[in-house]
Amino acid sequence: MKVNSQNRLSTTTRVGLLFCLAIALFGQTMFAYAATLVATVDRNRISQNETLTLTVAYDRQVNTSDLKIGSLQNDFEVIAMRPQSNTSVSTVNGKTSKQESTNWVFTLAPKRNGKLSIPAFKLGADQTQLISIEVGSASSANNSHQSLAAKVIVDKTTVYPSQQLLVSIEIHAQNDVSDLNGPQLLIGGAEIEPLGQQNYQRVDNGVATQIVSLKFAVFAQNPGELVIPRMTFKGVKGGRRSLFSNRGQQVIARTEQLKVQVLTQPNSTKTWFPAEQVSIQSNWASSSDAAEQLTARVGEPITRTITIVAKGQRAAVIAPLSHADNNSNNSVYKSYKDQAVLKNQITENGIVSTRIESEAIVPSSEGELILPALHLSWFNVKTAKWQTATLPEEVLVVEPAAAGASAAQNTQTSDITQSNSSLGKQLDIQMGSANQQTLKLWQALCLLLALTTIGQVFYIRKLKQSTVVKANPSNKHQNPSETEAWGNLQKVLKGKHAQSIKIAIMAWVKAVAPKQNAATIHSLIEQIQDSDQQQQIKQQINALDAHLYKQGELDVGDLKVDELEAALKQLRGSFGHAGKESDQDLPPLYAKP
Repeated sequence: MKVNSQNRLSTTTRVGLLFCLAIALFGQTMFAYAATLVATVDRNRISQNETLTLTVAYDRQVNTSDLKIGSLQNDFEVIAMRPQSNTSVSTVNGKTSKQESTNWVFTLAPKRNGKLSIPAFKLGADQTQLISIEVGSASSANNSHQSLAAKVIVDKTTVYPSQQLLVSIEIHAQNDVSDLNGPQLLIGGAEIEPLGQQNYQRVDNGVATQIVSLKFAVFAQNPGELVIPRMTFKGVKGGRRSLFSNRGQQVIARTEQLKVQVLTQPNSTKTWFPAEQVSIQSNWASSSDAAEQLTARVGEPITRTITIVAKGQRAAVIAPLSHADNNSNNSVYKSYKDQAVLKNQITENGIVSTRIESEAIVPSSEGELILPALHLSWFNVKTAKWQTATLPEEVLVVEPAAAGASAAQNTQTSDITQSNSSLGKQLDIQMGSANQQTLKLWQALCLLLALTTIGQVFYIRKLKQSTVVKANPSNKHQNPSETEAWGNLQKVLKGKHAQSIKIAIMAWVKAVAPKQNAATIHSLIEQIQDSDQQQQIKQQINALDAHLYKQGELDVGDLKVDELEAALKQLRGSFGHAGKESDQDLPPLYAKP
């Protein structure tokens, strides 16, 4: 019995041992196939201007977007993220095994000082551990051991809407820091104009530092608070560039967030135009050189150029000047305004803008022509008061249209005098012989004298009316003939003033097609049948327009006036005006069916 009992116990023990061994082997197998999700960092203590590397490893292959990192951005800024999926196949003792993994490598920058946390990540039922990071304060940008630093500087803390605010971003980097880069300056509710970049070096306590200065002109749109956001700039310290990478320690620098108060603009019915300084001046362009007195001639255009200069403001904000309407029938002159030219000039102190307005003035009568003063209201941001920029009134001495008109009037007056003298001699002869004739003959002579006098009165009145019409240049020059307009254009071409040339071309086009109010030089060119000739003429006109509106230059400069004149002669000849005067209208631009 004892032997049998021992045999039975031995058998039971063996079965239990075998069962435990099976459980252990199964547990090891399950552990081998269990997925693992692990998060690690390269260090737990950093300064605010340093970065750390976070690696999240998963021993299975999943979609890299499955890892949610939203809570990570509460304490850290994600500078870079490099997801990787790996698959490898190996064969050992004839058995093939497949290994898969997914890794995420993050470059993180702390958002503030103190104790920060990298949260736990989850993929399915797997989860990482929370990691604590200790962040110390960043040292000053002027200290020699600071590898990379950045700061924002503003020239004022309060502004008005549309007032210029100068913003400078300075990046200080030691000479062993390379690959500097950073974000673009974006400010909500404001327009930003880049003013340029300066690079220079400075030595602090024996350490050479390279400084990059970025300048911007910022114009807030609405009252309230203007927030200049925090920006992060990056670089690589001590890196050695290879074909595929630039290995080294990545360093960062952050600017502080700044706030600027935008005031409410003062109540006023005036157009809002804030600036630091505004001025207005005028220049005249004509063929004659008048040193002390401005002179003009009836029927001939003279160009006045008005330039408005605004410091600390953009040209698009400058309001156009208000001119009186001088194109009525009773006006003593006609005016033709050209398209305004706007320019923004970048300076160390911000933007200086100009608005250039050109006006061709054609006097209708001789004498003194008084052009009224022009005013422009603007708000002085330095004194917080409205001011007025003024262009004083200007006086033109208008000379007669041409000597031919006066000569014709003198000739007609001489004819009247000679006629009266002859009539007086005839009356003397008749009166001398009256005593020798009968009373009937005397009465007949008196009647003849009366009729002759009445005829002379009507003749003199008619002659005076004719003289007035011929001497009044307004009727002649308001609607000149094609020949007169062409002759004036040739004179202006010799003066070599681009703006006057353009105006003279417009006047000639109006004379060529007087019944077509919308006729332009380009519409005339389009009617030419010869495509080669059309292209040549169009090229010269386009060159003139580009010279005026793109470069904004008034003198002809490099413009080829001879070729322009030749092109205009071809255009004139194509409509039958070469060498003769014709008042016929051109065919309509859009023929009726």
